[in-house]
Formats: sequence, C-alpha cells, structure tokens
Amino acid sequence: NLLYGIKYNHKVPYTGFFGGATMVLYPILIGEMAKRGVKKKDVALCIGVCSKALSNKLQGKTSFTWPEVTAICKCFFPDMSPDTIFSTAEKENNSST
Repeated sequence: NLLYGIKYNHKVPYTGFFGGATMVLYPILIGEMAKRGVKKKDVALCIGVCSKALSNKLQGKTSFTWPEVTAICKCFFPDMSPDTIFSTAEKENNSST
C-alpha cells in the first residue's frame, strides 16, 4: 500500500511502551503486558534473551520460537491461548476488513 508515495505495511504504531514511536507486530501481547504490569525485562529474562532481542521480536524483526511463546504464556498469561496473545497486527487488520 502507498501513502504519500511511501510504501507502508499494516503494523500498528504504538508510543510510550518502548520510550518512543515504534511499530508493534503483537498489539494484544503489548496491551496485556501493559494491563498486567508485565515488564519487558521480565519477559526477556523468562525467555533468556536481552531487552534488545525482545524488542526486535516484538517489532517483528526476528521471530519468537515456539518454546519462547509457550514460556511467555505459562509465566505471564496462563489464562490466554498463544493464538490470542500472539495475534499479529496484520491479522487484526485483515479481520476488520
């Protein structure tokens, strides 16, 4: 899609959680982290990566592995399914059209 002659994708812009504007691939995960007071550093510790690696995963620059997904769900969101918590912004946009 083009906007003002610039190609863009359907990732959701989000400000504040990362200290500035950034593109977030997993809006439900980010929202639930904020609602429940889950800190990025705690999620990073849970899956054994540094904060920058977690930020890259949340922005879609690198992928979460299945063991990381299950660890995050088990530690922080046991009441939610991985499919729900890791629903992508692209899926959200496609389901609303």
